[in-house]
Amino acid sequence: MLPAILAAACLTGLASAQETVKFVDSGQGLDEDSCSVPQCGDGACDANETFVTCPEDCAPGCAAGSILDCDGSGACWLAEYIGDGYCDGSAQEYLFDFCCYENDGGDCT
Repeated sequence: MLPAILAAACLTGLASAQETVKFVDSGQGLDEDSCSVPQCGDGACDANETFVTCPEDCAPGCAAGSILDCDGSGACWLAEYIGDGYCDGSAQEYLFDFCCYENDGGDCT
């Protein structure tokens, strides 16, 4: 963990990148290559950013076993809901829209 004094120095610009490069504090979001704090819009999708929280930097994507909602929101839902016998359509009666996945695996007509 980055000692508080070095974290403060890095964040205020009082320490050089060389002085802080060997320290990483994931809680502060400090990266190990520079003395900077990742920000949405900086062109890099950092560990604490997702497509939903920072679409400027992050591509749409979901964790294993999940798929993107067809409504364009970038939300991810369990893939097991496709073809489960319930229509998860554009009306979003069950909170999500899977019509772009072959009409919810045949559940929607």
